[in-house]
Amino acid sequence: MQTVTFNLHSFSELSSAAQERAIARYREQGLENDLFDDQYLLQDFRDRLGAHGIDNITFRYTGFSSQGDGLSFIAQVGDIPHFLTSIGYHAETKQDLNRNMDITFWPIDTRYNHERTVDTLIDLYDVALKNGPLYYAIEDWRIKMCQEMYRELESLYGESTCDAAIGLELEARGEVYLFPGVLLADYVGSAY
Repeated sequence: MQTVTFNLHSFSELSSAAQERAIARYREQGLENDLFDDQYLLQDFRDRLGAHGIDNITFRYTGFSSQGDGLSFIAQVGDIPHFLTSIGYHAETKQDLNRNMDITFWPIDTRYNHERTVDTLIDLYDVALKNGPLYYAIEDWRIKMCQEMYRELESLYGESTCDAAIGLELEARGEVYLFPGVLLADYVGSAY
């Protein structure tokens, strides 16, 4: 019987080249998405929209590498006068802010999730107001909010899945490497 001795290494003990291989292996397995936790940021978005009088918010997004990626939200405006004032809509008269209307953000495309896949629906008898400045003021605000929120999500994703974040995750896991960039667990598993 022959005895073989191996030196085992933690992630931080690997050379830069070996660390790059270990990070590449982690990415190949698609594990970097496990590091991305969007829940606290989505709750922050919910709170921000809620401060404008918006209720029943559902976020839809895809990211962060394709042309159709983006964020949109489906929601109902609960406090119309507060909402219109908060987005900077200046009504012709105070009556315009107090009209009996409903404002809903509703999907018009289910294939994608970017800001242009949702539209503002205004239930209001006054067609000129509904299809004119009121609609455009709300749409401009909604699109701007979607784009800002998506950029924040994209930034968080980048920070969460960068090489440094993956390196910290690999170190925290306490994984042991047999050869530069080769996990001991993979080597032992292939020996059976």
